[in-house]
Amino acid sequence: MTLLLHDLWLSIEQYGDATRNWYGHRRYEASLARRVEGFTEELPSSKDDETAISSSSLMRILQFQPAWEEQLLLRLAAVPHTVVNSSYAVTEAVGPLPALQDLSRAAMMGRTTSTSSSPIVEYLERYHGLVLDHQPDDIPLYLSLVQKELEPCRITLLCHDDEWNSFYKKRCLQAGGRFSQWQARSYRRYLKFQQNYEDRHRTTAAAMERVRHVYALFEHKLSSSSKSRWILGTTQPTRLDVALWDHLMHALTDVHLVIVLAEFPLLLTFVQTIWDAYFANPTEEWQIANAVQNATNPFAQVPSLLWSPPREDESFRHAVELMEQLSVQDRNLMETVRVAKEARLLQTTNKVDPNDAFRTWHRWRNGGPYHSTNDTAQGSDEKVRREYHRSDEAWIASMALSTIMAMCVFGVIGGSREK
Repeated sequence: MTLLLHDLWLSIEQYGDATRNWYGHRRYEASLARRVEGFTEELPSSKDDETAISSSSLMRILQFQPAWEEQLLLRLAAVPHTVVNSSYAVTEAVGPLPALQDLSRAAMMGRTTSTSSSPIVEYLERYHGLVLDHQPDDIPLYLSLVQKELEPCRITLLCHDDEWNSFYKKRCLQAGGRFSQWQARSYRRYLKFQQNYEDRHRTTAAAMERVRHVYALFEHKLSSSSKSRWILGTTQPTRLDVALWDHLMHALTDVHLVIVLAEFPLLLTFVQTIWDAYFANPTEEWQIANAVQNATNPFAQVPSLLWSPPREDESFRHAVELMEQLSVQDRNLMETVRVAKEARLLQTTNKVDPNDAFRTWHRWRNGGPYHSTNDTAQGSDEKVRREYHRSDEAWIASMALSTIMAMCVFGVIGGSREK
C-alpha cells in the first residue's frame, strides 16, 4: 500500500514538474517577504547545539546531495550563506532563497527534479549584483549539452546500473535517517521513473560514450581559449561555467564518470581552478562551517578510493577533502584521478567492510562525526534523544491519521452496501 501511494505521489509530482516547465518562460520576482519554511523543511531548534552558523539572517541551503551549483552562484555574488546536510531528499530546499523556483508553498521535492536555475540567477543579479549577462550568443547551445546530455547520462549511470546495490545504495543509507532503506529504494525508483518519462534512458555503455564525446568538446573549447580559465574564453564566469562545474564535481564521485574524466586533463584543471579560487582555504565562520558540511556529505565520496585497504580511515575519502589537500600538498588532480582510475580498473568488486559502513552510518544517524573519534561533544546524547522523540511523535501522528482515514473509508463503504 505504501509503495502504491508513493507511486501515485510521484505521478502527481511529475505532472506538476511538467506544468511548471511548460510555464518556464514566465519570470517571477522573488517573493522573499512571503516565503516561509514549510513543514517538509528542517527547522532549526533553539535548544540544539549549533554546528554551523549562529546567525539566523544568513541564507540556508538544505542539501541531500552537495548543492555545488547554488553554492558557487552565491560565492560569485559574495553572498554569505549556510549549508546543512539533509537526511531526506524530499526535505531538500533552499530556505528563504527562491529555491530554483518562486515557491509559494512548501517544497515537497528537492533538487532531484529537473528544474532550471534561472530564477536563482535572476534573484542574485537583481539584489546582489551578480553579472552573468556578458555571455556569448552560443551559450544556450553549450548549456543544453550539460542539462540535456550530461546530466541525464549521469542519472542513468546512477540508477540503472548494477553498481547501485554495491555502492550508490550505501550513500543513501549513510545520508538517510529513519526508514533509510525505504528511502534508498524510493529514490532510485523516482530517478528511473523520471528518466523513462522523459525518454532519456540509455545503456551504461551508451551513456559513457555520449559523456566522452561531450567532454571532448569542452576539452577542445578549453584548449582553444588557453588565455582564459573559463570555457568560452570570457573574462568572467557564465552560466555554462557554473553548470558544467557542478556536473564535474558530481562526476568525480561517480564510479563510471571518474574513469572517463581521467582522460581530460583540462577539464580537471578547470575543476581544480574554480575550487581553489572560491572554496579552498575558508576564512570566514560560515565558510568553515560549510566546508565541514560539504566534506561530510556521503554523496561527496570519491568512489574509486573505496577499493583501497579496508581500514575505515582509508576506505572513505571525500572529493572535498581531496580538493583541500591539493593546494596544501602540491598534488595534481590529474595524477590523483589517474591513480583512482587504475585502482578502479584493477578491482571490479566492492571490498568495503560492511561492518565499517554500518558503524559509519550508525554514527552519522546518531549525530556524530563521519570519521570515528574519541572526542564526544557535550550534549550530543540529549540532542539525539530530542531528534528521536520528534521523529517518533511524527510517525505516531501519521499512523494515527492513516488509521482514522481508513476507518472512515471502510465506514462509508459499509454504509453504502447496507443501503
